[in-house]
Amino acid sequence: LAAQPLTLSPVTAGQRASLMTQAARLELGEAQSRGSASEVREARAQLTEATHARAGADELRLLSDGGAKVQRMKAGKPLTLRFVLPSGPGSEPIRATGTRIAKALTRIGVRTKMKQVPDEEYFAKHITTGDYDLAIYSWPGTAYPATDARPIFAKPAAAADGSLLVEQNYTRVGTNQIDQLFDQASKELDDGARNDLIKRADARIWAAAGSVPLYQRPQLVAASEKVANAGAFGFETPRYQDIGFEK
Repeated sequence: LAAQPLTLSPVTAGQRASLMTQAARLELGEAQSRGSASEVREARAQLTEATHARAGADELRLLSDGGAKVQRMKAGKPLTLRFVLPSGPGSEPIRATGTRIAKALTRIGVRTKMKQVPDEEYFAKHITTGDYDLAIYSWPGTAYPATDARPIFAKPAAAADGSLLVEQNYTRVGTNQIDQLFDQASKELDDGARNDLIKRADARIWAAAGSVPLYQRPQLVAASEKVANAGAFGFETPRYQDIGFEK
């Protein structure tokens, strides 16, 4: 840890960001009413600056709440991770999770720079291209990890055109041994032996630590009280002959 204390003023920074946002929105509205393209561009630039100021104020608030007094260093520079999150109205749970992660990192002296991007750009321009330090996304679980999970953890390889083929491994972290264990598991017919290979691959995945599972989403199913044997089946195969209405 560095011996340099962090100077925090979250209240002042938040007030400044709010005033900047109000002024920028007022300028934008007036510029649009006047129909001046140059004034609209300038007002939008001011609004962007205000958004950055708000992000900085939120970062200071997180640091203050977390109680961090020093900041970790890497290669002689303060360690700050760029945390990319979607900004859309349906992404509140992801942003809430991101806030909790940022607070946890703050407690160990790791700063995060939160960056919110439009939902339509989140995966296309950031996750798939690797343009992030931290990001949150989820994968659906299946009953066949030997085949379905392999692309998520496969080691990136050079494609014929010289680009990097990452499949679904957006962390770009992988090893030859993980690939070999998945390949062996996908060809293994014995359930016990296949499970052992998957467990060995799982241990290697945790050791590589390219991604960290946070939680498992529950499967929620709504059904009438009169319907029997219907609900969240998980990986089980439903017995449709047992599903029906109670008398």
